[in-house]
Amino acid sequence: MQGRVRSGRLCVKWSKPGPVGSCGKARAFTLIEVLVVLGVIAVLIALAVPGLVRTRQSARDLSDLVKIRQLGSLVVAYAGDFKDFPPVIFPPVFVNRQLNIPELQIAYRGETLSGSWFSNAGMFHLAFDPVVPTTLVRATGAPKRMFKAHLHSGTTALISDFKLADVFYADPDFWTRDRQIGPTQWHAQTLSSVAFPSAKGMLWQTIVYTIPGHPEGVHGCCSSGVQTAILWADQSASLENMAKLLPGVTHSWGYGSTGPIPADAKGPPVYQTEFGVLGRDR
Repeated sequence: MQGRVRSGRLCVKWSKPGPVGSCGKARAFTLIEVLVVLGVIAVLIALAVPGLVRTRQSARDLSDLVKIRQLGSLVVAYAGDFKDFPPVIFPPVFVNRQLNIPELQIAYRGETLSGSWFSNAGMFHLAFDPVVPTTLVRATGAPKRMFKAHLHSGTTALISDFKLADVFYADPDFWTRDRQIGPTQWHAQTLSSVAFPSAKGMLWQTIVYTIPGHPEGVHGCCSSGVQTAILWADQSASLENMAKLLPGVTHSWGYGSTGPIPADAKGPPVYQTEFGVLGRDR
């Protein structure tokens, strides 16, 4: 390679020098060189994209943990004003759509709400004053489209994407299969009655909108491989694969149940824990 200055510019030559007073033509890139460069760029992109996806997912997971902690603080503050009990809006009346026993229609703060006894677990936030922002009760990545909506004080409130565990709305015996006798065991449980605060889930994320490998807006929950935000009764929070937590106890008085449940049937973890507030999830 040779270089010389002519007429104020540097001439770089990759071949033998040409006639005096002229610059030789620079050699063009070959097809192989272009393909090599493109291949290197593709490899760098392939290495960078997963990291960016993980970073984005971690940010969303952190956001859900922050939200569930804030909701837990509100529940604790509410309980402090109501003898240590969680919010109760609906009375303990049996509701079963398949048996043509309709949902309750109740007037609450000037609006009509539809639900049943265990709807308290998903609508607890409606009892807070002032009303919590909609963004707080929706998990990260939730579409702007509103669903499961209920009017509340002139604004649209949702069934929360973060629910209180059902065990806070039934006696411990109700969550032991051989002691279940039905809705007469439906009573709110105090927060301080939890036997294992660091191992009993208090709030859990019911919907995950940002499942890795799924398109935006696709949602699901509680299956293997899906990380779900859990707030434990000691107010610590973590991301858990619920499929790996201890199974719960199902019952014959759930919404839509029409008959006895097999003795070996397993219920969902966290919100229907065996022994209720006296049990543990991990």
